[in-house]
Amino acid sequence: MTVTTRERMIASAASVLAERGFEAASFTEIMQRAGVTRGVIYHHFPGGKFELVIEALDATGRAAEALLKAARAGDDPLGAMRAFVDLWAENLQSSNFRSGCPVVAVVADAPADPELLDAADRAFGLWHQALADTLINGGVDSDRANTLATVIISSVEGAVVLCRAQRNSRPLTHVKDELERLLHAAIPS
Repeated sequence: MTVTTRERMIASAASVLAERGFEAASFTEIMQRAGVTRGVIYHHFPGGKFELVIEALDATGRAAEALLKAARAGDDPLGAMRAFVDLWAENLQSSNFRSGCPVVAVVADAPADPELLDAADRAFGLWHQALADTLINGGVDSDRANTLATVIISSVEGAVVLCRAQRNSRPLTHVKDELERLLHAAIPS
């Protein structure tokens, strides 16, 4: 599958956001990583940085959602949770703990712009729904599944932040272990 220039720019923006946050994310670095010129960015994103960031958040949301849906195909809530944790563990380790979650980075660093916050909320919502659906398919009642989906996302995202600060994966390993115990108790035998 050929990656388009637009897709390269979106992926580059997500990468820069995950490492630097919203305020420090520059078009120059995004252009360099994507291998494009400034004019190409404005051709694809006439709304500038905000438009590109919104697209990057939407793409990040869809990518993790696809991973969770693939795990859901086997009705395996534990597998879905592990896949979600492993996604962030791989991201952290491959970047030597310099890169976290672009969605969290934007929420923590961006001005209180409703469009950016809505894009972050959409990404989190996709993950939440995919996790909740997997839990429901695994036999957990709807209310409990929604609560557990929130706990999973919150725990994993918090652990990613701690991993970056500590420059090791122990917090994520601890969270994964505790979430496994929690899900074992919640999923009917």
